[in-house]
Amino acid sequence: MKVFVFSVLLLGYPNFFCSALRGSNELTLDIDKFPDPIDIVTEKQNDLTIYKPYDPNALKNIVQGDKPIWFKKRGEKATKVVVYNADDAPSIVRVHFKAGDQDQMNIYYLQGDSWALKGTYDPDQPGSPLSGENPIPEREVPDLQLDITAAAAKGVQVNTFVSCNIPTKVFKVAPGAVIRSLAVGETAVWANEKENLKESKVYQPKGANESFIFTAVIDGGNGKNVTKFFKKEGAEVKELAKNEFEKMLKEFVDQEVLENAGQASGDL
Repeated sequence: MKVFVFSVLLLGYPNFFCSALRGSNELTLDIDKFPDPIDIVTEKQNDLTIYKPYDPNALKNIVQGDKPIWFKKRGEKATKVVVYNADDAPSIVRVHFKAGDQDQMNIYYLQGDSWALKGTYDPDQPGSPLSGENPIPEREVPDLQLDITAAAAKGVQVNTFVSCNIPTKVFKVAPGAVIRSLAVGETAVWANEKENLKESKVYQPKGANESFIFTAVIDGGNGKNVTKFFKKEGAEVKELAKNEFEKMLKEFVDQEVLENAGQASGDL
């Protein structure tokens, strides 16, 4: 009977049972250590390490060894911590938290032997700080180059999917990373000492190993984005007007539709 009652309680109240298993309700996350999986879920994504506390109210401090990064203030609760690693060492930390009912995000960077706050942001609009922004010194975060023919780049999240039957690869620059040049292999496509690349999308039809079209979304400052359009044909890379790019993309889609229709009729 006791076993039966315990089983009913466990099945009926899993959250209560798991909470009872967890230790202190005042947690400190040290990004140099692997946290207790009972308290915090840890995910690895290329150069990113993501921490998610089971109980956001319990996370009181975030540190790197003896270096403080973030501490909880009244009415705040940290929901997610994202660490960007450069050369296998933490370089940028994003702390997602709720301040009352508002979702906010702090970005920190390593300055010398301590962590400094870059600014507080709306997670959905990381380009517009909610408070005064302290620019990251360039000597602390070196400018990086994105090569869209390479498998990965530091500070860049890569996603691949199929859109309208066209294989598409999206390179999204992580908040806080500084990428000021774009390349296709050894060919430089875009570079600017003051503007930052935010995203690049590559559209490449199936079987077209040497040909594709791609975009570059650039932060032009004051919350304004500028999109540039390019095509690669063999060894040549050329900038396109928007209407030329849209025409080529439509041709890619139409070609895929025709090929798929031909395959379908052949199967009948």
